[in-house]
Amino acid sequence: QYADIRGTYPQPVEMPFPVVKDTDTLLRELRAAKGYDDRPFRDAFCTYDSSQASEKVVRRIFEGEMTCLEESVFSPEAEHVLLYGGSLETNGITASFRNVVKYSSGEKRQYYAAFNRAKTEGKASNLRNIPPSCGVLALDGNCAFTLREYIAWNLFIRLDLHSAQIRKTLEKLFHREAKRHFTGMPFQSVLHFTGYDKLMTNLFRQASGNRVIFVHNDMVRELAGKNNQHRLTLIDAYRTYDHVACVSEAAARSAVQIAGEAVHPAVVHNFVDHEGIRSRAAEPLVFQENTAIVSPKGISIERFLALHPVRFITIGRYSPEKRHDRLLEAFALYRKEHPETGLILIGGKGNAYEKTVALASAPNLADHVFLIREMANPMPLLAQCNLFVLSSDYEGLPVTFAEAECLGVPILTTDAGGAAEFFQGQGGGMVTDRSVEGLLAGMQAFSEGKVLCCGIDFETYNRSCAEELDSILH
Repeated sequence: QYADIRGTYPQPVEMPFPVVKDTDTLLRELRAAKGYDDRPFRDAFCTYDSSQASEKVVRRIFEGEMTCLEESVFSPEAEHVLLYGGSLETNGITASFRNVVKYSSGEKRQYYAAFNRAKTEGKASNLRNIPPSCGVLALDGNCAFTLREYIAWNLFIRLDLHSAQIRKTLEKLFHREAKRHFTGMPFQSVLHFTGYDKLMTNLFRQASGNRVIFVHNDMVRELAGKNNQHRLTLIDAYRTYDHVACVSEAAARSAVQIAGEAVHPAVVHNFVDHEGIRSRAAEPLVFQENTAIVSPKGISIERFLALHPVRFITIGRYSPEKRHDRLLEAFALYRKEHPETGLILIGGKGNAYEKTVALASAPNLADHVFLIREMANPMPLLAQCNLFVLSSDYEGLPVTFAEAECLGVPILTTDAGGAAEFFQGQGGGMVTDRSVEGLLAGMQAFSEGKVLCCGIDFETYNRSCAEELDSILH
């Protein structure tokens, strides 16, 4: 039971001790003379054992006495930054998480990737999203509540009660939890990169060092349309973290709208892994074995591409705010005059998947829409398309825009908050109204050669992003 729940470092079969499976054998071994050599085991695992070992540990932990020789894994010369990536699901935020490490580490900055162990349980593949150069810190994802603290937490989260006594109890809880997680780890900065997760947002608020919370989306719309945030937690976070880093001006406006004019967010744009995008686009086109695919009469993607010499594509979660319904309706109208055009939808998690499948299976669309549940590397398919279309109601700053631009695919988007900012001063792309008519007009403009790529220099762009990040880490 212990092995299943907690696990062991060396396996019991690797140890020199007798193995017993019932009480009688246990008693016999306890009464017998030691008939094995445990010196290699003691040399390996009990080097510092002594009759005073427990006393020294207690005095060190509870009384703060320096009773032991101590070493730190932290180099005193480096800047140590903790970067929290949540569950490390393969999505835009995790891609941005990886890019921060790749493009801003430098010689003096060492990143440590933290993740929620409870939310990655049984998802070992998620941990492959941690860059190899990072240190790793697994966080519980749970708190050790007292009964009073558990009651206060539920009153705060479920009923939005925040009396002085409730706040005092929760401050004590998360201060203790921060000590439990981070004692002995001198991070100069702690970055709550996902900006989600109520427990973790409160935990990192109590961390020492420079505390930064990121905002990747329009949190006002997230609060209104989803149950994935908590208004009081966000208000406290945006007012008390040292920096609120927003990936777009629209995300910054939402943070101010939530927490008031006293909040002064900084815009820190996402880095773009232009080298990696182009490299991934050159890989073979493959699907995950367990992904769901909806295609005309079950044809292959190669056959679909051959039948549709002009291809529109969108990549984004099957979530209501992405408005795939709007895109499909506009596409159906566009195809009446452009029958050679096909549409590819690549998604991921989201509760609008079944609805999107039903809409894409309509008689006027079924032969011209290729729908993919999820795809680990959509870049080879994106590179073979002619137009990237985003139909959302709101966005932060979509990573997919940079991917399309890197691969020479022009972009048509609704005026979805931060999405429109991508094109400011760039002289490419097209922004339309958030409507079927707006998307249809944009598609018509594309057919007339009026929707072009921006030609962004991503080397220069990333240097600018690094300067923005440095401004809140120093």
